[in-house]
Amino acid sequence: MKLVGELTQQQLKSVIKYIPVCGLFLWTENYPGKRRGTVVCSPTTGKYTYISIYGKRYPAHRLAWLYIYGEWPPDQIDHIDGEPSNNRLDNLRLATNSENQQNRKIASNNTSGAKGVCKIGNRFKAHIGVRGKVKNLGTYGTFNEAADAYKTAAAQYFGEFARPEVGEYKPPSIKRKVISAELPKRTVDAMSRMCGVRRGPLG
Repeated sequence: MKLVGELTQQQLKSVIKYIPVCGLFLWTENYPGKRRGTVVCSPTTGKYTYISIYGKRYPAHRLAWLYIYGEWPPDQIDHIDGEPSNNRLDNLRLATNSENQQNRKIASNNTSGAKGVCKIGNRFKAHIGVRGKVKNLGTYGTFNEAADAYKTAAAQYFGEFARPEVGEYKPPSIKRKVISAELPKRTVDAMSRMCGVRRGPLG
């Protein structure tokens, strides 16, 4: 069956049962090729769950909202605990893009140990993104001062969505270029000529 138009709550409930307390989706007897009562898909920690219905792929958290409230969410859906695979109803809330971004865990490529903090010279600069623009929060003498500035601003602009996640400062690793002790033969020959050294048969 091919879906015509937007999926409705009635169509969704005819093929899937959503269990709000645990966030799981089960097939009903009305969906072809699927066994009644089996789990639609297994959540994977750290990843969003998707469900295909009538040839279209949907984020599971948006289907949960449609199932319970009878309408598609007007904006983004935020996972309160920051775990995208946790689709329990009490873990879902409406959010703007900025609010959703704020509630994310600290990025794996973060180089300072805190959101919105970077080191410039011997000082630490704090900044925060608000409605698509970056706001400068000042430059501080210590990592903790800059992290506190971000934490205060996040609470001011994003309230319950703020998730500073301040850890310990991570000094940047210094990559040193290793020079091989064994120089290429052409380089050794050139250096020998420059120094007036004549290489022997074993050199």
